[in-house]
Parts: sequence; structure tokens; C-alpha cells
Amino acid sequence: MQVLGVVVQDTTPQQLQLGLTVAAQQAEALSLIGFLKAYPDRTITVDTTSAWLLPPSSIISI
Repeated sequence: MQVLGVVVQDTTPQQLQLGLTVAAQQAEALSLIGFLKAYPDRTITVDTTSAWLLPPSSIISI
């Protein structure tokens, strides 16, 4: 969750949790697109530079 908080800017832990929970319940399973669709706000800011620089092991721990 901390890693996701670094990548997704201007969000609350509750918004992140809700987006992950709803996305995980979808038939396609948890995915980035599913999370973006489930995110409980009309807009989302993703820091792609931070996401790109994360070590692969931290991404798996989300």
C-alpha cells in the first residue's frame, strides 16, 4: 500500500484501499486497468517516473 501511495499522487489510504478492494473483486482479477476503473474519484494522478524507478520486488508486494 505504501508503494502505491508513492505512485498515485494526492490520494488517501481509504481511496487506495477501496480501489484495490473493488478491483480485486472483478472477474478479471486484480490488474492496473481494473484498479484505475475502480478508483473512487473521477481523476487520478499517477507519477509514472516513480513507478518506473521502483524495484520489481516492491511492485509485487502491493
